[in-house]
Amino acid sequence: MSDNELATGDLSFSIEEYCKLAEKFASQDMHDEALEIYERAIKSHPNDLFLKITYSRLRDKKARYEREFWRKNEDKIQKLRRNDDTLCNHYVGLGDLYLKQKKISKSIEAYEFAKYKNPAFYLPYLRLGEIYYSQKSLNEALPELLRSKALNKFEEKVYILLGKIYLQKREYLEALSNFVDASIVSGKYFKDTPYQREIKIAFEKSNISEQQTINQYVHSRTATFQKLMEIINKQKDRDIENIGADHIREVIERFVERKQQEELIEKVERLRKCLLVQELTESELYRVALICMPIEYEKGALVFKEKDPGGRLFLIDEGIVKVSRLLGVGERVLAEFEAGTYFGEMDFIDNLNRSSDAIVLTRTRLFSIQREDLIELFQQHKKIAVKILIVFWKTLAVRIRDSNEMLKSFFQPVDEDMTQQREKVQQRDRSVEVDPQKKLELLRNKGLSEKDLQVMISLSKEELYAKDELLFSEGDEGNILYFILDGKVRVCKRIPGVGEEAIAIMEKGNFFGEMSLVDNSKRSADVRAHDGPVTVLTLSKQMLDHIFYSDIDMAFQFLSILCRSLSRRLREINEMICTWHIMSGGF
Repeated sequence: MSDNELATGDLSFSIEEYCKLAEKFASQDMHDEALEIYERAIKSHPNDLFLKITYSRLRDKKARYEREFWRKNEDKIQKLRRNDDTLCNHYVGLGDLYLKQKKISKSIEAYEFAKYKNPAFYLPYLRLGEIYYSQKSLNEALPELLRSKALNKFEEKVYILLGKIYLQKREYLEALSNFVDASIVSGKYFKDTPYQREIKIAFEKSNISEQQTINQYVHSRTATFQKLMEIINKQKDRDIENIGADHIREVIERFVERKQQEELIEKVERLRKCLLVQELTESELYRVALICMPIEYEKGALVFKEKDPGGRLFLIDEGIVKVSRLLGVGERVLAEFEAGTYFGEMDFIDNLNRSSDAIVLTRTRLFSIQREDLIELFQQHKKIAVKILIVFWKTLAVRIRDSNEMLKSFFQPVDEDMTQQREKVQQRDRSVEVDPQKKLELLRNKGLSEKDLQVMISLSKEELYAKDELLFSEGDEGNILYFILDGKVRVCKRIPGVGEEAIAIMEKGNFFGEMSLVDNSKRSADVRAHDGPVTVLTLSKQMLDHIFYSDIDMAFQFLSILCRSLSRRLREINEMICTWHIMSGGF
């Protein structure tokens, strides 16, 4: 049996013989040879499942072997690469020196060694192309210059030399393309270049349609270069991302001009004061700074008005901003924000139009973040997203509490001890069995993944409350989050001199009780079963902490849902405040 017979497949082997031979190669880590034998075996025995499985396993083994080899030798390989790059530069420098001394053969030798040490560096190919062109060796110059062009698309000299070579070879269309590309990368209009005569000759003698002018041709080549620049910039962004957050300063120093770098560092220092980003690490803060746009307003300027699209979030660097509504009976101020705080997050969270006006009360400096940029950052860096969403959650909880208290301002206080009148929650067993499929379906509609759903189900329990029964009372300690599985609940405030006032009716699929969990404050309202029995899913603070710190993706999804819930509630309360403001005649 000869090797030639095996190679050409003239002989037929049994499956066992193929496997034995392949295993012999594989045992010596000759994976490619072993895989080739299995491929021949599969061709001879295409219906054998064992062969296909064994082949697939060997491919996986080869991949693991190569990953492990790279991991073990990565530092060594990187060091060798750096040494080769250094030697390549030295050889180029030596070749340049020989060229100045007119020692052409020695310079060619140095450039060839530079190519050997780093085949991906464009400069030695360019130098050789220049030498061969000066010696009128066009056939030797052409491949060197084409290789240089492939490695660097933005070197004017390469295009000029290629244009001249193609012109002499009477390949006019190629000559025209290279001369025009040379003008593009030089940043000059082709009429301002020293090779405009060559461009005209190449254009006149090329087979371009008579209807097309030189300007049109230049425009089409410019569009091609623009696409190339976009591709390279996208790759640059991916490379920056792959470098990792810990090296973000190095990335900035390498890829951003000095002036931009200084502006970015100044921006970061100013951002440090803002509540929204105070929990971020240094590298995370730089990522946020990259999408922040500074903007200034004079006193009395309108940042946005009611019903505007809510596409931006604002961080206050200096100054004061008030958020208010213009009503038929005058203006109702809903909140004022000072330096270090932020506003506009509701519209970011629920993607609705502005529900109020925002006006600066003093000369003000803001940072503006586009919703699309922040969403993209959240998707790419879930740790940043979770930290910022937690701040959103806490801030919204505080703002809802403040708005709830604002409701009381419409009524005259009376001499009564509301604490003593607070109704106590009846202590009894409310646990109830709920069909797991029903729970899954309701939670699935909230946007959680199947894995997240299973965690929620395993960590929660169900409770049943009768009509008008109190789930918790204003002033109670809050350590449980509720999710409505069936029925409705009524969120109420006890208004001095008025009594109970419903501020929200919440139906199945909604969360409530989350405000006390984030700021450790007492309950700010009563919650009762409304119009009938209600079944709720309960999650303790301990279980929520487990969710947030065990799975970053689930924490991101869960916090997004809770923030949307709070944002909607704050909108409803603010609407109620405006309604009562009108009813009270603007007082």
